[in-house]
Amino acid sequence: MPDSNGVVGRIPQHLSQTSVAAAESVEFLRERIDHFIIRFRPTRDHNRILTKLFKFVSLFLSAVLTILIGFRSIQNPIWIGNYTLFVPLPLSAFLTSIVAWEAFSDYKWKWVRYRSTLHSLYNLRDNLNFAKAKSGMLSTDEVDAFYQQLMQIVDETEQAWLSQRSHLAALKGNKSRSG
Repeated sequence: MPDSNGVVGRIPQHLSQTSVAAAESVEFLRERIDHFIIRFRPTRDHNRILTKLFKFVSLFLSAVLTILIGFRSIQNPIWIGNYTLFVPLPLSAFLTSIVAWEAFSDYKWKWVRYRSTLHSLYNLRDNLNFAKAKSGMLSTDEVDAFYQQLMQIVDETEQAWLSQRSHLAALKGNKSRSG
């Protein structure tokens, strides 16, 4: 039930309007930090899995191609038949496609970047909780400083992603002009 300030019972009544606003700001900040953690964690995990998957498939196909081509250079065993003649070409085309997609998507860069972002978000959340536990109530200036740190973390990640995409687009543009 709301108290005389219209705030639901999680904030004691004896606090001033400024204290109530600061407490609500801290709660809002915690929710935003948790929102970004929830947003970045599965993306980091997804990119980690795809990085490892693409690397494994690339290595596996490379090994199979090497073995097939190697068999062709020695006397063809009967059990392998014409596979050494016809399989390597489509397999190498598929491998080229996988490697090109991996380079375009750059899952490893995203994995590392989002891991770094999550680390910063966890640190910010811990610092906020520690400051709140230490002093009991944060001032509006302290809450604003924490919020600015949150926005800086998110903005840096966004700018890094845009820079990465721009860099890849520039490389693609240079290759198409030179070819």
